Amino acid sequence: MSSGIIISTHSLVLQSVTRKQSGDYSCVATNSRGERASVPVNLRVRYAPVCRYDEITVIGASLDEVLKVRCQVSADPGEVTFVWQFNNSGDSFEVSPARFATSSGNVSELMYTPASQRDYGTLTCWGKNSIGRQQEPCVFQVVPAGELLL
Repeated sequence: MSSGIIISTHSLVLQSVTRKQSGDYSCVATNSRGERASVPVNLRVRYAPVCRYDEITVIGASLDEVLKVRCQVSADPGEVTFVWQFNNSGDSFEVSPARFATSSGNVSELMYTPASQRDYGTLTCWGKNSIGRQQEPCVFQVVPAGELLL
């Protein structure tokens, strides 16, 4: 019971479900005459967007190089709106929606061009759906091309 799963003679109870428990569930009964399975029941757990990739993405770029920064989230429902932000040691601002596009509901692509040293810094991408706003952003560190850390 500590795992939040309770099985009784006629019931299955799932407590504190997360998106990882989404999927089809069915009951299988076995006796001396054979085995029989119930019709599967789909459990859909809706959740706010989360980054598809947990780690920070480091992008090396030259001045005036056009970057296509791709932000991917998982969410249910999958209709997601995005906000991009830029931050360096001196500036922090929201990126104009005219500079990015959303495709397939859960992907946003930002066209970003560092024009001066001040344009190197951190880009963050936040998704929002009808369930709520992403708790932790997707993070992209834009650095001068020769400074990639391996």
